[in-house]
Amino acid sequence: MPSIQWEEKYSVNIEVLDEHHKRIFAILAKLFDELGKQRSKEVLRATLLDLKQYAVDHFAAEEIFMKQYGYPGYAKHKKEHETFREKVEAFQLDFEAGRTTVSVDLINFMTAWLDHHILQIDKAYAPFLNDKGIC
Repeated sequence: MPSIQWEEKYSVNIEVLDEHHKRIFAILAKLFDELGKQRSKEVLRATLLDLKQYAVDHFAAEEIFMKQYGYPGYAKHKKEHETFREKVEAFQLDFEAGRTTVSVDLINFMTAWLDHHILQIDKAYAPFLNDKGIC
């Protein structure tokens, strides 16, 4: 199973957003760990909900900064967040209905998405917001 952990390469040079990213990585690591231990559905559900809620809160914080400072890529970035939320929501509905379990497919999706989103999409707003004095 793939693993992903916080490294300095993920820094967007905005302390509060870096702390958010670190927390998302920690929750994802917990999800990996729970899967490896064959935990109960309730434990996996709680961990998945924690990850989902934290991502929503983090997205809101990023979007506030981008909107407040007039980031020109705001609409595209917000769409990335919406697509992620929709995908995770669909997975959660399937999980709750018993149509799927927390699986390697979900972990692969989340790992790839985080890696791509932070290193390419988030890194694009970093210089813009840093120039506005956000660090």
